[in-house]
Amino acid sequence: MNEMKNHLMTFLDVANYFSLPDYLVLSCIFLMILLFFLLSVALRFNAIVATLTFLISGILLFSAPFLYQMIMESYLKQIDLTLFHNERLHYDGAYFVEGQFTNVGLLDFRGCVLSVNFIPAGLKKHKRIKYQIKPQYLHIENYKIPLKKLESMEFKLIIPSPKENMDFIMETKGACY
Repeated sequence: MNEMKNHLMTFLDVANYFSLPDYLVLSCIFLMILLFFLLSVALRFNAIVATLTFLISGILLFSAPFLYQMIMESYLKQIDLTLFHNERLHYDGAYFVEGQFTNVGLLDFRGCVLSVNFIPAGLKKHKRIKYQIKPQYLHIENYKIPLKKLESMEFKLIIPSPKENMDFIMETKGACY
C-alpha cells in the first residue's frame, strides 16, 4: 500500500509540471497516431496504402516524445538562456554560473529549471557522449519565479566541485515550465 502511495505521489509531482497546452499538444499527437492507425485498418483492402499508413502511425508513436519536445521548446515554451559566466573560480574549487532566462515563447511560465552537467575534462569523444547521455555529476536548480511573456530573470549560482582534484567541462541547460 505504501509503495502504491509513493508511485501516486511521484506521478502527481510530474503531472504538476504539465499545463493545459502540454495536454493539448500530447492529445493532438495521440489523435494523429490514432488517425493513421485507423486509416490503415479502414484501407486494409489496398495493401500498399494500408501498410504505408500503418508505418506512419508506428513512426509517429516512437517519435512522439521528440515531436512533443520540439513543438514545446521551439514554439510554445521557447526561452533565451544567456550565460554571462560559466566557469570554475580561479582560487577555489567551486564553479560559478551567472545568466539570464528570457521568455520568448507564447506562454507564461510558472518557473524555470537550470541543470549543470559536469563532464570530466580530457575525455575521448565517445566517453564524453556517455557523460552527456547519463550524467554522473549533475546539479539541478529549480527557480519557482513566474515569468510573463518577454520578461527576464537573472540568476547566480555557486556550485561546489564534485571532485576537488578533477577539472570539469560544464554543460549548462535551462528549461521553463
